[in-house]
Amino acid sequence: MACIQNNLPTLTQGCDTTFGGGTFLFDYFNTTLNITNYTAKCEVPKAHFTKDLEVQYDSTREKFYVDIEFTAEETSKMPPGEIPIIIVLYDENKNQQSLKQIMIKVLKRGC
Repeated sequence: MACIQNNLPTLTQGCDTTFGGGTFLFDYFNTTLNITNYTAKCEVPKAHFTKDLEVQYDSTREKFYVDIEFTAEETSKMPPGEIPIIIVLYDENKNQQSLKQIMIKVLKRGC
């Protein structure tokens, strides 16, 4: 019997996701809207914080995206295990739309 393996983006509590020039997660939007002047937030409900994200445009892929990074302080608030992060997009009138929930895996520091 084979085990199903989840390949979730993984981080460690208390560590910066940009250490050594690394990146954690890029999330691309599948939309035909021009969202150039929109803003975005990343909600981490289980860690009780929200952070601002910058909506960027990848001219090679011709898609908008956000680069999701966390500081050591932010990752230390995250409980170990699989947790959701939610990407919320705001238009120019501050109307919001929850775009997606992304599951990530948080490892306990020292594991």
